[in-house]
Amino acid sequence: MRQENKKLKFAVIIPAFNEEDFIGRCLNSLLHQTLLPSKILIVDDGSTDKTPHITQEFSESSNRIKIVTSKPIAVHQPGAKIIKAFNRGLRQLDINDYDVVCKFDADLEFPNNYIEKLNNLFIQNPKQGLCGGICMIEQNGTWKSENITNSDHVRGALKAYRVSAFKAILGLKAQMGWDTADEFKLRYRNWQIYVDKSLKVKHLKPTATAYQDSYFKKQGEVFYALRYGFLLTFIAALKIASIRNKWSKVNLVLKSYKSSKAKQIRFLLNQEEGRFLRQYRWKQIWRKYMP
Repeated sequence: MRQENKKLKFAVIIPAFNEEDFIGRCLNSLLHQTLLPSKILIVDDGSTDKTPHITQEFSESSNRIKIVTSKPIAVHQPGAKIIKAFNRGLRQLDINDYDVVCKFDADLEFPNNYIEKLNNLFIQNPKQGLCGGICMIEQNGTWKSENITNSDHVRGALKAYRVSAFKAILGLKAQMGWDTADEFKLRYRNWQIYVDKSLKVKHLKPTATAYQDSYFKKQGEVFYALRYGFLLTFIAALKIASIRNKWSKVNLVLKSYKSSKAKQIRFLLNQEEGRFLRQYRWKQIWRKYMP
């Protein structure tokens, strides 16, 4: 078989909680791909709306779809909740049967060539460990890039991992900040990450824009868990405050960072990985401001 015609086996895991308005469009878009995923596993995290009924109808119409149900986590844990659901789904798969494992959100609608384009990216570059497209949101009838993350970051909503790379980083930690930690664990191990801006995915339920104090406090904990150090945390706090026009919240981020050790926030990266992250971030800063 010619290399460019090779078809990898994709397993897609979709955590879902009360997604009746969107999950039908998500599943329909995945079932109409030019290269179909081998398995679509929906982890219903205790939905109380019509999500179970909708997903059951899809599973009855396609043997590619499997549903896993579980009781919801009582307390909302940003970052942790969705990865715990993902990991429950992962345990239902023999990951060695697949070449690529995807963690997709239930409120996305994919272009019909999405999986095929990812397949080609993985085939063309054996060191491609993680890739994905970009999220688009609708504003006044026009779909525009959501633009809330760095251009080299694959959004947590649509991650696709080469299985060997996924295994090399020992999977995903159920903790806020996981979707940055995974990328630096991969980069540290010489895996490459790619954002294909031609793959435009409709984000049907855009990321919340009402940022309360709890959001900024959590960011401080994330920067601590990722071993940013105080100066990088200060710069990152300025950046998120600027993007969200919430300059008064910079101090909240810094206070939260300082108090994270006393709270026994777990590190997401080991010391060497943390050093690698800091070097990478400083290089980005120098390239941007010292051309």
